[in-house]
Amino acid sequence: MKACLLASGFGISRAFKGGPGIYAWSLHKALSLVGIESEVYYQYGEVDPFYLSENCHHIPGGIKLEVARDKNQVEGRYKTEIDEYDIYHVLSSENLAYECNKAGIEPLIGPNIIPNSSPSYCVKYLSPAEVNMRREQILHEQSLIQVLKGRFWLHQSMWQRTEFERLGMIDVEKNCRQLHNGVDTDLFKPQDEKTDEILWSGRDWWPKQPKIFAGIAKNLPDEKFVAFSDGLLPFSLPNVKITMGLVHYQIAPRLNGKIFLNCSSTENESLAILEAMSCGMPVVISNASGNPEIVEHGKTGFLYDIEKPEQAVKYINLLSEDENLRDKIGKAARKYIEDNFSLRCMGENAKKLYEEARG
Repeated sequence: MKACLLASGFGISRAFKGGPGIYAWSLHKALSLVGIESEVYYQYGEVDPFYLSENCHHIPGGIKLEVARDKNQVEGRYKTEIDEYDIYHVLSSENLAYECNKAGIEPLIGPNIIPNSSPSYCVKYLSPAEVNMRREQILHEQSLIQVLKGRFWLHQSMWQRTEFERLGMIDVEKNCRQLHNGVDTDLFKPQDEKTDEILWSGRDWWPKQPKIFAGIAKNLPDEKFVAFSDGLLPFSLPNVKITMGLVHYQIAPRLNGKIFLNCSSTENESLAILEAMSCGMPVVISNASGNPEIVEHGKTGFLYDIEKPEQAVKYINLLSEDENLRDKIGKAARKYIEDNFSLRCMGENAKKLYEEARG
């Protein structure tokens, strides 16, 4: 079996983002562990050389699928023979799914295509202009469900599947399948030397709630915080150091703080949280959307009510004052990732899914 993985380059440029580019790279590595050959094509964007190889290609001009006898560059677009692969998997970009359909291919679709419209409970965080934009996004996403033809729509978390239902997808049991994120546990592993810092990753964007992060940091003036971001944040605090411009893989050796904090109002299946857990860090995360699916409260981390950030302060104090508890939870988190979110786990799940998709 040979798979074609199609994704945008978002997430693997010179700015820490995460996203579909990382998902494609991880899936490529995961498939190799279970004996499935695959090639990755990143469309548009910028791609750090770390994520390129003989079988991982960057196509800046976009990807075009046509019936052809060989591969060649045509006006900066990639042309490939449609029977070259057994599985086409569009991880992101509705345009790539359209390209597959135009060539008579019904690919696996997702999980990074819909939803982009904010969940219903997040409307209160939006400006009037963003509320109007959300209405337009919903209509567009509903049309995608009707127009795009795929073997299955894929979701990472079960929460994401409920979002498919919000958008009007019918018979999700038949039309959807789950494929979790995967973590490179050899790259993201516990470090021998730990720092006394509390880590957070995000940007100046309402889903990441940087203001909630700032409020928590302000209420813990004796703690040191490091914020990994792709730009400046809307606050300045003496106990918060902002680190910008890192590529995803460069984060790995820096996940050696004493606690990882997440303040998001919505997450699907957060790779940043999973990678922190893989590095043996105890996590304190919001109970929003998909987060409760990946952390067992009190055992592999702590969940707090996003509307009550004082709970996060309480759990940070609890962990900060008890090194043995940090070590216990960090080790449990690492084992949980190894057992459920390693690349081998991802590869085995994808193999079953691909075999089902082939019929």
